[in-house]
Amino acid sequence: MIELQRTRYLSQIEPFIHDGGIIKVLTGMIGCGKSTILHQIMISLQSKPDASVAYLELEDDVYRDISTADQLRKAIEECFKDNDGKRYLFIDEIQNVEGFEKVVETYRMKDVSVFIAGSNSDLLSDKISTKLTGRYIEFRIMPFSFSEVEEYRKLNGIPTDISSDFNDYLIYGGLPKRFDYPTAAQEKYVLAALNRIKKKDMMARSGIKNETLLDVLISLLTSVPGQKISYDSITEFLKKNGLKVKRDTVKKYLDLIFSSNIASNCRRYDVMGKKTLKTVYKSYLTDLALHTFTSGKKDRLDYGMLIENVVYNELVSRGYT
Repeated sequence: MIELQRTRYLSQIEPFIHDGGIIKVLTGMIGCGKSTILHQIMISLQSKPDASVAYLELEDDVYRDISTADQLRKAIEECFKDNDGKRYLFIDEIQNVEGFEKVVETYRMKDVSVFIAGSNSDLLSDKISTKLTGRYIEFRIMPFSFSEVEEYRKLNGIPTDISSDFNDYLIYGGLPKRFDYPTAAQEKYVLAALNRIKKKDMMARSGIKNETLLDVLISLLTSVPGQKISYDSITEFLKKNGLKVKRDTVKKYLDLIFSSNIASNCRRYDVMGKKTLKTVYKSYLTDLALHTFTSGKKDRLDYGMLIENVVYNELVSRGYT
């Protein structure tokens, strides 16, 4: 399959590509295409004769053992060894390294154009916002929008029909990798991705133990995209269904789910009072396949609910927050 150029995101990042004073941070759920965008930026630099590019994929076998700032710094220096010219540094899955923010700040101060990517938004934003306030820009990467799906189909000679393609999009979503598999295998791919996110981005990094509660909350969010929820209402719902948990525990687990980027919490805004209402919000899924394959509603689509979710994701992909 021919790779789709993610022009919407590339155009947002392009003004900052050569700016060594700003760290470019790409976040998004596992499988949304962050690594692909990093590679597309690197390819664009090939036409720049004085560009010196270093790329570290920290989940690759070569770099998997890197876990400290010193190890990361040594690996970067090895990549830049004997290279002159303007330096560009790309690090994927950087949240695996303790103290990475000190390293990237060191290279930023040396006018190296730094790009970092990771799937856990909280782990990245907390560390970066504390150490690098005003020195980074975050780009949230989403799975394919519907327009990108149609563009991808045309690029690869796949027949298109807007009506049936949109229905397919509502069911199977827009994770780029899913197009590599036949329809029958796409459900297994999506559920495997969700399980990986749960184990890697939620449980392993947070140390939480109650997997049952986590599964219940994930199921609650994926079953009804766009629903109005609050920590209090969910706590009460769980108690009525035999799960006695504290509100703070519910908040901790929900925040963990949102930080993995499989869903977004959209705060309500009081137009009259011109302020954000913090107690109630709506939850939207990053990819609708998470709904159809976890809820079992593939053959019973609620179009109003799903289209509202599509509109929200479209706005996020265009840079609205």
